[in-house]
Amino acid sequence: MAGIPTFGPSVEAAALEGSKNFMKHLCDKYDIPTAKYKTFTDPSVAKQYTQEQGAPIVIKADGLAAGKGVTVAMSLEEAYEAVDSMLVKGDFGSAGCRREKISFFALVDGENAILLESAQDHKRVGDGDTGPNTGGMGAYSLQLLY
Repeated sequence: MAGIPTFGPSVEAAALEGSKNFMKHLCDKYDIPTAKYKTFTDPSVAKQYTQEQGAPIVIKADGLAAGKGVTVAMSLEEAYEAVDSMLVKGDFGSAGCRREKISFFALVDGENAILLESAQDHKRVGDGDTGPNTGGMGAYSLQLLY
């Protein structure tokens, strides 16, 4: 377009970040270790599962939610509020569902991979990650030793 060389993920690869549900199903399909999860569209079924699992529990919207679609619920009441926010009120629009998350980057051409550094968002406001998810208060990176 403007003649500037760029690179980025394919639409299919971007779905790994864009849909929690897609990523989790892919992990299941290929036996990639991942945290236990369930996907819901019915808030009453989601709340029943939440009650069975207990708190603390992570409630995530599926899809892009500007970094706001995650609640680390420390109580069942907080979890139920998150479920209602996502599935009843639709607070995240089409993004309906936090553990620690790190992004690991590589440049690939189908045969070769050049590993880049990792990065982790720091999203929760408040010392000791005590507040709500902010959508990105910065990031930090650790140097990888190969």
